[in-house]
Amino acid sequence: MNRRNILIAVALIVFLLACCCIFVAAGAGTYFLTRNVLNYDNTGLQSNSVPETVPVDPPKAELESTSEPFSSSQIGVPDTEMLTVMATIEEQIKTLRGLKLSSEVTRHTLTTENLRKRVLEDFFVDYTLEDSQKDAMILNLFGFLETDFDLYNLYIDLYSEQIAGFYDDITREMVVVQGEEFTGSEKMTYAHEFTHALQDDNYDLENGLNLNDDQCLIDSEYCAAVQALVEGDATLTESLWLMKYSTTQDKKDIFSLYNDYQRPIYDSAPKFLQEDFLFPYSQGLEFVQSLYEEGGFDAINQAYNQPPVSTEQILHPNHYPDDEPVALNIPDLSESLGQGWTEIDRNSLGEWYTYLMLATPYDPDFAVDEAVAKSAVEGWGGDQYVIYHNEVDDQVVLAYASKWDSDSEMDEFWLTFSEYGKNRWGKPDIAKEEELYWEQEGYAITIFRLSSQIQWLISQDPDLHEKLYLKLLFFPQE
Repeated sequence: MNRRNILIAVALIVFLLACCCIFVAAGAGTYFLTRNVLNYDNTGLQSNSVPETVPVDPPKAELESTSEPFSSSQIGVPDTEMLTVMATIEEQIKTLRGLKLSSEVTRHTLTTENLRKRVLEDFFVDYTLEDSQKDAMILNLFGFLETDFDLYNLYIDLYSEQIAGFYDDITREMVVVQGEEFTGSEKMTYAHEFTHALQDDNYDLENGLNLNDDQCLIDSEYCAAVQALVEGDATLTESLWLMKYSTTQDKKDIFSLYNDYQRPIYDSAPKFLQEDFLFPYSQGLEFVQSLYEEGGFDAINQAYNQPPVSTEQILHPNHYPDDEPVALNIPDLSESLGQGWTEIDRNSLGEWYTYLMLATPYDPDFAVDEAVAKSAVEGWGGDQYVIYHNEVDDQVVLAYASKWDSDSEMDEFWLTFSEYGKNRWGKPDIAKEEELYWEQEGYAITIFRLSSQIQWLISQDPDLHEKLYLKLLFFPQE
């Protein structure tokens, strides 16, 4: 499930969930005060097809983008007073963070209306309707989305609703989505985003840390982990800025926004997306704070030289940096599949997405208890999945293999995964001690355990399913 990384910035969700804490816990430590953004374009499942043609009527977002293109004339230039405030915040963040900036950044403002146009024509230029349909199909296989879910317009709407500001690492541009004034919330956003400018200048996010589309396409776990480091660092820094430098009026502005802010698009999004949007901020902050408590910003800076490589390390900072995922390699299934099949995705769920799969499926009846799911995935040691699509027959195949840290932890995941399977597909047609099999609604599903792995196979042809099952059964386990 590739997560296409778009490093633009913070919106208003995490910050709004927790900003009241600043008024009751000041002086008690570091606070969870930031905003959320769509960090990855997720891919996903319950549909079994990638539409062969684009619908006759273009989607809402495409209609809007073609009607009035975004232009440089729609970029605002901050007035002298705002520029002075921005410059002051930049110096404060440099002092807090202990990092220098080699060259100036450009400072701009955008109205909410013009932000949406820029989102459509800049950030989504390489993400098409067809991409979103493929992603939705994959997410459906994993139980995250219903059939034919409109992922494309959800992403567009979420960006437009939630972004409060961003740093563009290509243009080195600081952008604030501005209301009538540059108030406490805009200042806090600017503190967060300028931290990204410092990170980029000192560590080169795209090339030095490989936080780019090509890397994220083949190793989403790495990108999710590094994104959490980057956003957790910016969240910690803005929180420290808020405590040390913000004025009483700034805090009043933020509290007022907290009371009045509405987020209908986010609230209507699938539950797994809501939680995944928060991950780099909430879990990233906890990870970064553990480093900060050990060695201040020096320890955080060192993490950029030895970045985390998995969501397991983010969720369990004590696993960083030594506990790296076990590499698994599901064999090429093309020969067994025959003509007409194309491998469309090969990646890792990781501990975080394995948890989301169990605890936050699109149908709540599929879910296992969140605490049970969290415990079951803590022994994750590594995984890989591969997905094939046959465009002519409009069929899909999912093969998944996972490795666990110990036999007891594999046992725990097996029991929980079996519970999930029964919740989702009902009573198995075949139930053995180490294998469960279902046939229903055009699908054949097997989950099974071997000496050191738990595997999962979904296909739409029972005879083909048997061939693939035997292929997976005998591929090397170590």
